[in-house]
Amino acid sequence: MNKADKHGETPNPSQPPLVRGRADSGKAAISPETGQAGNPRSGCSHKGGPRGVIEKVTKDELCQLVPHSGAMCLLQEVAEWDEDQILCLATSHRDPANPLRHEGRLPALCAIEYAAQAMAVHGGLTARKSRGKPRAGFLGSVRDLKLFADYLEDIAAPLEVRAIKQLADANHSLYELRVSSAGRELMTGRAAVFLQNGDEA
Repeated sequence: MNKADKHGETPNPSQPPLVRGRADSGKAAISPETGQAGNPRSGCSHKGGPRGVIEKVTKDELCQLVPHSGAMCLLQEVAEWDEDQILCLATSHRDPANPLRHEGRLPALCAIEYAAQAMAVHGGLTARKSRGKPRAGFLGSVRDLKLFADYLEDIAAPLEVRAIKQLADANHSLYELRVSSAGRELMTGRAAVFLQNGDEA
């Protein structure tokens, strides 16, 4: 696998199963460099941190927000989130029983599934905060994908999975995705989530 020059749409034959996502509208973003609220494209940040909710969400809670159960619920916990971004932690990449492993290895391309589940959890949490009901959605496309590793199972530290909402309307959302571990960037890209009309998750 070419590490750093994976661009454009993900190829269907090799991509992992992509999660049905959930999304809600938002405005600003969280700087991936600082982890603080603001517009990463302008370099602005809010030194007080995220303007919304900062609370940990347990694995049992987050697994209720993705359309997977058991080992396919890949994330371990939500470290922090607000209406514009979410940071999740995962340790399942080291699990020999990870269902995305192939011949004992976990390809770095599977980081897309981790990020897709983070988007789904973010949509569910923002809907819950606004006392709304999340709408079922699907991951429509992944663009500008860059991988900086070949495999994930040999990474000792937890995965840090961040989804940053770039824009949203009534029917879709666009997220910036970043997966890293102990300061090492593993995957970056953008993904679009398309919501079903009149359908609840």
